[in-house]
Amino acid sequence: MTRVRKTFAIGGLLLCCLTLLPAAAVRPPGLSIVLLTVSCSALGLFTSNVWAITQTLAGPRAAGSWTGIQNAIGNVGGVISPLLTGLVVGRTGSYYLAFAMASAMLVLGAASYLVLVGEIVPLQWKEGTTERKVAIFS
Repeated sequence: MTRVRKTFAIGGLLLCCLTLLPAAAVRPPGLSIVLLTVSCSALGLFTSNVWAITQTLAGPRAAGSWTGIQNAIGNVGGVISPLLTGLVVGRTGSYYLAFAMASAMLVLGAASYLVLVGEIVPLQWKEGTTERKVAIFS
């Protein structure tokens, strides 16, 4: 389970990176659209597995809390990245640097899963522990 989930998560991030950066550099708009479509599809390989990894690690007692926290923190990027993209495009007149920054974050994410995430097995909670007691924000 660990090998499959980490392979799809890391592979999705890296494939997204490999197709995202060229999408900003190619000239025919049709080719950019194809590359962006492949990039977003590759990110789907990561996304579906990141939720499965979180739910597996947390187990049934904390999966809801953990995925909620993960979703909240993940959405911070959804706020920051458009702001940074606007600033970069406004200053440079090009999306290339913004795409390069996104690609760097994808590589950093893949490296994090490779190095920091160990075996994906459910945590063993103490008997009688409830989700409420283990939630970070309870």
